[in-house]
Amino acid sequence: LEAAGTYLKGIEHYTYWVMPGHSVVAAPWYGMFGPGLVSTRMLSVMAGLAALLCWISVIHKLTGDRSIALVALLLMAIDSNVLILASTGLADMLSAAFGAAALAAYLSLRENHLHWALFCGHACAVASGLTNPIGGLVAVPSLILLQLSYDRHRLRWRQMVPIALAYLIGGAAWSAYILRSPELFWTQFSGNSAGRLWPLKSPLLALRREITDRLLPAYGMLPDA
Repeated sequence: LEAAGTYLKGIEHYTYWVMPGHSVVAAPWYGMFGPGLVSTRMLSVMAGLAALLCWISVIHKLTGDRSIALVALLLMAIDSNVLILASTGLADMLSAAFGAAALAAYLSLRENHLHWALFCGHACAVASGLTNPIGGLVAVPSLILLQLSYDRHRLRWRQMVPIALAYLIGGAAWSAYILRSPELFWTQFSGNSAGRLWPLKSPLLALRREITDRLLPAYGMLPDA
């Protein structure tokens, strides 16, 4: 990447312009299968498969009906957004896989190992956010909603320890990398995120664009889609 004249100052030494999760997973993946376009896309394919398998577990736990889980799997597997994100090589599908794993881990462990359910669930939610911030914004409240729905009577202050530990570990790991060059971090990260917080100022416009620019084209409901 050519950094001259862009916010990617120092990119030849440190990568701060995106969240670190995808790069951390891609490094050993390339070590096993080599770098390249096909390898990069296959990482997204495998993440998509993992996400679908996690969702089977989640839906089966929620409904107790395996047939419902299989129907949901079929519908998700042919969804245009899933197919696109599972083949582009971007961080989105890996983040979604971590988010689905957060819910699956919690629901699978909560009955017999509540502490581990809380830690593993929130650790996966942290990984989702550290891969793509939107993933974390979906995974964390979804996980908290499940906790309050299923285990609000079992939760005590001591259960906050495994939850906090997950966020402390994730925050400490990323902070350690940021502290290698805080100036480059601010230049790259703020440059890439500039202009992305406008929905907070214009929520109604953001909602309209979400529908017209994302949902309708994704499902072929516009003439030029």
